[in-house]
Amino acid sequence: MELPETDPLFKQKHRQLGGFRGAQRKKFQIPIDYREKVTKEAYAFARFCQASEKEFTGPVASYALNVSIKELDQISLRNEVGVVKMMAAEARRVLAGFDTSLEEDNKLLVDPNQKLTMNIRNCVLMRRGEKEVLHYYIDLEKEVLQLVDRSWDQIKTYAAQLHDNKLRGPFDFYIVSVIVPLLKAEKDRVVDLIGGYLHANGSDKENKENKLPFSPKDV
Repeated sequence: MELPETDPLFKQKHRQLGGFRGAQRKKFQIPIDYREKVTKEAYAFARFCQASEKEFTGPVASYALNVSIKELDQISLRNEVGVVKMMAAEARRVLAGFDTSLEEDNKLLVDPNQKLTMNIRNCVLMRRGEKEVLHYYIDLEKEVLQLVDRSWDQIKTYAAQLHDNKLRGPFDFYIVSVIVPLLKAEKDRVVDLIGGYLHANGSDKENKENKLPFSPKDV
């Protein structure tokens, strides 16, 4: 992944990363499991890259001084949506570099007419495994964007099902530990803003649809 030079804070962020040539680029060979150390480091770097000016001078600066950018936790819903988009874009870029698709590899491995040697078969299995991980991050983007487009009541139902193990999927741990808390924090922030506005204007009307007032496509 790479911190884009078009970032308005590129110079400051590049300096924070060490300031040397190429410091803006990081290579990660990450698994699917969000709990893995290297996976969290990849997310942390993406959060750093996606940080707004307010985030960069706030939580990011605090981590840089007191902990490490490698351990940067989730910052905001806006930032995290940017993170999953960034990781999905990188996954698509890497996938485009392969000569075959995941579907073609799957067919190759089960085709009885293909006389694969043990070495070739192992290479195809390894290549397929890499592609499965890349597809995971592409699918994760879709899952997160769909989730943040739901009403808060739908999100609460979804989170409860995850908590009760009624839903079992590859994204569950990341969503329940990162995305759902960020959605709640965003809802609380917006409710406070709307409440303050309505109170100032002498109105106590509620948001009956109970939806987050933004589109993830605009984040």
